[in-house]
Amino acid sequence: MAVVDSPYHIASVIVWTSGDVNALSDQLNALAGVECPAGDKGKCIAVLEADNEPDLLAQLDVIRTIPQVMNTQLVYHAVDEDKADTAHEE
Repeated sequence: MAVVDSPYHIASVIVWTSGDVNALSDQLNALAGVECPAGDKGKCIAVLEADNEPDLLAQLDVIRTIPQVMNTQLVYHAVDEDKADTAHEE
């Protein structure tokens, strides 16, 4: 059995849109490592998950490039240093 310790990053981001918030939610849910339930009143909360900080920032950059996104704001960021992925070898 091999145990690999790697930090796990999770963040919440408010995403404001000038367009249809449900369409934006669908676009965000199509991105790897991003989950966004339907929003309301021109904004939604996206949850981002990544194995490292550069990947998390890359997800945020992709979100910012969506044409109808007006602004984003990081609300929460946590790093779980104790997360361990376990692989069993036979």
